[in-house]
Amino acid sequence: MRSYAARTALVLHFVWLLQTDGAEGDLEAATVKRAVKLINYFKSHLRLVYARLRQTPEDHELLEALDWVRKNGNRCTARQLQRARKAANTEKARKLMKEMAERGYGRLDWLDGKNLRKMQGFLFDPA
Repeated sequence: MRSYAARTALVLHFVWLLQTDGAEGDLEAATVKRAVKLINYFKSHLRLVYARLRQTPEDHELLEALDWVRKNGNRCTARQLQRARKAANTEKARKLMKEMAERGYGRLDWLDGKNLRKMQGFLFDPA
């Protein structure tokens, strides 16, 4: 990205000259700072893209389920995951909850059900 920073600085310099109708001069420090700021923005997005490129279909499935959990009260049971079509059956839902816990997205715990029975569930922990 270092070479891109130099090129971006030059592009910004000439865009600035065209905008202000100024005479061609030396590259200013402010322009270089702007280019570095822009490159840092691109780098943060590049990291996100590279992380997505390395994802397996299982990773994608897990992240979709995790996103659903976060949007639906930060907790779920295997049955809820199955009803939301994030897992094909209860056994796969349990494996998915266990995998989310093992990856550090939260923890497995006993939750109170509607009929006052305890059932195992997943609690999302953003920390």
